[in-house]
Amino acid sequence: MGTPEQLWRRAQVYADERSIAIVNANPLGFGQDGAVWETDRETAVKAFERERNYLNERDAYQRLAEEKINRIGPFDVPTLVAFDHELMIVEMGIVSPPYLLDFGKAYVDRASPYTPEQIAESIDESRQLFDAGDWPAIEAAVLDLKLIGIIYLDIKPANIRPDDAKMDLY
Repeated sequence: MGTPEQLWRRAQVYADERSIAIVNANPLGFGQDGAVWETDRETAVKAFERERNYLNERDAYQRLAEEKINRIGPFDVPTLVAFDHELMIVEMGIVSPPYLLDFGKAYVDRASPYTPEQIAESIDESRQLFDAGDWPAIEAAVLDLKLIGIIYLDIKPANIRPDDAKMDLY
């Protein structure tokens, strides 16, 4: 759906239409869902490659906003600032560790297409990516998201970053 250059162009159009500037042409992050850039108003702009990932992320951030949630346990979650359906852009607040982010693969108010066995296997694999002491808070945060209708399965250190000094707050 989009090359890195196309994602960058859409992010620039979004920024120009809102009179904001992207701070650096190098993205804060780049992955399967798209790319993320920092703006001059201390937000991040994420341009998506696929509409489904854009809708997942937008819907998850809208749900978090409806529930007035910007923290899940010890993890900060970005707040929704704005979005543009035509450009497939989500603008969100920037968070520092400990954080939980990236909802491009989340399922809002709908079942995951994976079997319970596949989900259990994925969670077991994810558990191995984190320190054992961090896992209870991560698992609880994922459960808290499920309680508000968000099934979050993209559990990896790039998306959930614990901060050992704050993990005991959960």
